Amino acid sequence: DPSETAAAADFRRESHLDFSALAFTSTAAEQREEVSLEIDAQTASGYIAYALSDICYVYSSPEQDIGSSVLSWSETKEPNLAGAWTTALRMQSRPGAGNALLGSLANGATPSVLASGAAVPYLLATIQSLVRDRVGVVFHITARTFDGEGCARSDLSEVLVGRQTGAVFLSSSTAQEAHDISLVAHAIARALRVPVIHIVNGDSSVSAKVAVRMATFSKLPEILESVAPPAELPA
Repeated sequence: DPSETAAAADFRRESHLDFSALAFTSTAAEQREEVSLEIDAQTASGYIAYALSDICYVYSSPEQDIGSSVLSWSETKEPNLAGAWTTALRMQSRPGAGNALLGSLANGATPSVLASGAAVPYLLATIQSLVRDRVGVVFHITARTFDGEGCARSDLSEVLVGRQTGAVFLSSSTAQEAHDISLVAHAIARALRVPVIHIVNGDSSVSAKVAVRMATFSKLPEILESVAPPAELPA
């Protein structure tokens, strides 16, 4: 769809996220450990999810533009840490919503999830299955709702229904924290083989673009291994 391609290009320009500054596509990126870019919290967490996954499942809603960055990068085939491109799929929040995720794991994929809080109740059975089978997957959840005037505010009511699943819970409230905690979440999921729910607290700061120090692809493996040494990583 040409209109979707144009929209993806517009979002990429507006997000100010230049993959050539972060990935292995430039000599400069290979020589730098971090790059400062002006982005919002969802783009920051989406960058980590995209870089460290080969498939991303996006559970959004009409009023919440969750996962747009990841969908855009997948459409333009930006490289992930493995040098391939990550498939991003827009999913529906409904009973059985996590079946596709379980199917991709059975086929050897390394998936991540980006979702609104409203999707969490539909993903509970999947998260419980991952805990039982000791499988590490990160769920990046934007916890926010909108009032009658369209102002965003943090809303943890639906996210916290997952507290009894046995998943690890982490939280961030700024764009820099979203980047940093996302990386910690993926490292923990790999090291402990347990699902991690990363809550991006969803007030207006989620959409505010600020300067974020982002780890380049040359730095990401070192950070992951500092939390999960190679001997502890899943085969």
